[in-house]
Formats: sequence, C-alpha cells, structure tokens
Amino acid sequence: MEVRTVTIEGRPVPKGRPRVFRGHAVTPRRTQQAEEQLLAMYRFQNLGEEPFTGPVEIHCVFFMPIAKTWSKHKQERAAKGLLRCTVRPDLDNLVKLVLDALNGVAYADDSQIVRIHAFKKYSGAYPDGATIVDIVEEERQEDAVK
Repeated sequence: MEVRTVTIEGRPVPKGRPRVFRGHAVTPRRTQQAEEQLLAMYRFQNLGEEPFTGPVEIHCVFFMPIAKTWSKHKQERAAKGLLRCTVRPDLDNLVKLVLDALNGVAYADDSQIVRIHAFKKYSGAYPDGATIVDIVEEERQEDAVK
C-alpha cells in the first residue's frame, strides 16, 4: 500500500459550474486556476511519480478559515474542533475539484477510485485554510488472493 500526499495552503476552492456561451461550456477561471494549482503542487510534492494503476482511496480534509468577526470564545471552540463546519462551499463540490484535478496524474482514471473519505473543519493550524489530500493505492484483489 502506497500513499501520496498533497497539501495546499489557502482557502479551499469548490468546483464551479460551467457556463454556456453560444453553445460552448466554459469552466470558470477560478476553478481552472485552483485545479492548476493543485496539479502543480501534487507534481512538486510527488516528483517523478507515475499515476497509480490499481484501485485507489482518496482522503480529503478541507480546513476552512475561522471568521475573524466571531467572538474569541467561538474562535477558540472552532480551533479546537468543537464546532462543525456547516458553511459554504459544499463538501461535494470541494471533492469534485480535487478528483478532477488529479485525474490522469495521481491515478490513471477516476474509475479506479473505490472509496472517498472527506470532511471539512475549522483549524487554528491553518488560519487561511488548507486542503490536504492523501491518495492511497489499495492492494490489488489478485495480489491479496496470493
């Protein structure tokens, strides 16, 4: 079992809906930039690694910034993980950006993904937010039988 990790500091970005102009779908610029940044950081943090070819598991943690307008007490509770992060962006859109950006680079095709673990939370360790993704290549079934 091999694990590769990519960490990006900064507020997590969700996958934006494509806009249609004159019959052509256009991906929002912010989405394109976030996917390019994630891809570049993955390549930098995992130099020379070939895409996984077996089944993979994806673990995503999205650290959301704690609002500076909150009371000190509420900020402390959020930093300790005592408050659930129920603010936008939606978790599924955050995951979608990660999966699309790493497709063909971290794993050959997204059909290889057999399990996804994802959550968003507040963290005092990342005041501006962060995205941490672990890509785990699972043992192939034919290898497990031997």
